[in-house]
Amino acid sequence: PPLIARALLARGRIALALSQGDRGGADFTESTRLALEVGDAPLAIEAYARAAYAIATTGQPGLAISGLPLVEAIAVRIGDRATFPRALLHNNVGSVELARGDRAAARAAFERARDEAAGLTGSAGIELTGARASLLLVVDDAVARTRIGDELIGERTRLLGPNHPLTLEAKIFTSGLIMDARAAYDALARACTAMADLHPGQVGKIAECANEVMLLAVGLRDDAMLRDMVGRVIATAGHGGDAFYVDRARAFAQLLDGDAAGAARAFEAMHTAAGPDGAWWVRLFNVEANL
Repeated sequence: PPLIARALLARGRIALALSQGDRGGADFTESTRLALEVGDAPLAIEAYARAAYAIATTGQPGLAISGLPLVEAIAVRIGDRATFPRALLHNNVGSVELARGDRAAARAAFERARDEAAGLTGSAGIELTGARASLLLVVDDAVARTRIGDELIGERTRLLGPNHPLTLEAKIFTSGLIMDARAAYDALARACTAMADLHPGQVGKIAECANEVMLLAVGLRDDAMLRDMVGRVIATAGHGGDAFYVDRARAFAQLLDGDAAGAARAFEAMHTAAGPDGAWWVRLFNVEANL
């Protein structure tokens, strides 16, 4: 059972990383149960934290953290042995609260995760740099956002180097903090191009950032950049690229080719699929139906 609990956690993390099925929710839940059964409290807390994130991001945020007070009590009881899983727990609880629309609770959880992760090293420290990335979603003060963004890039550069996919991901993410529209666009395009050129296997990240560049390129009438990014996203179709992003790129291709009516129909179909009650991170794309 102890080995099975760890194997289920590992398989769940693969499903989560690849956005497959329930994103590992069932595996994480069973791993939590088995870990508690055999007395591996740190593993149980980690598995519960990952289950919460998986469940919340597959459309059931209201169910994601049932039993949380008991898990938090276990994390407190085992003290220093739970530093990483406790920090991960607070980070993922923050993601659940954000999915539920409670930005204040999300910010409090992300700040706890950041503070508890301060002394972590190795893979645990690398993963928990994500607490700063999460904070950027809920901090309203522009100066504070810029400082946290710089800290995030600095941490990942120190731990991984300037051209690691996670460092480039941080540069892509923080480009949205730049107030000047043209400077933000240039920073995003630069980081996204580096991701595509240096790490072509990162099809999910390439498609996501390229789609952001495409929307901005339309507004800035930069057809050359738009065509470049459209091609990069469509090229991911045969390599496991997300169908949503590929379809979106094809709609932009229609726009480039002068078929505004066809592009409008394609965007409207995606808008309809998202629905008015869809997750906020999906409904963000609905604006394109009105291009």
